[in-house]
Amino acid sequence: MDDSFLETAARDYLSGERDWDSVHQLAIQMEVDGFNFPPEIRRPMEELHLLFLTADSRDDPQFRADPGEISRLLDEITMLRSDAKELGVQVVAERQDLLEKEQEEKRRLKYLARRERRRRR
Repeated sequence: MDDSFLETAARDYLSGERDWDSVHQLAIQMEVDGFNFPPEIRRPMEELHLLFLTADSRDDPQFRADPGEISRLLDEITMLRSDAKELGVQVVAERQDLLEKEQEEKRRLKYLARRERRRRR
């Protein structure tokens, strides 16, 4: 199984060719197998994987990802694959790592600011 299998399954789900449960089962199998995504598309693929992993068809539909969110992630994956072909896998992977670190730092600073506001009360 390669990384494009989940991507293809998600696209098939959006087009109505697959149901939620079949993609959910694929996500479970990937989790069991300990599948690792390529570094240049790791973050959006992990997000896509989690969207399908966390809810099955018996769950309330409100807990399933909406098609727009799935489509946004697929568009991002397509863009990152294109960038990797044009700029190189290493460049895109490093850029994604930097973006992830920046987002972590923003979350950390937001947490610290919230903690400081609570302490002042």
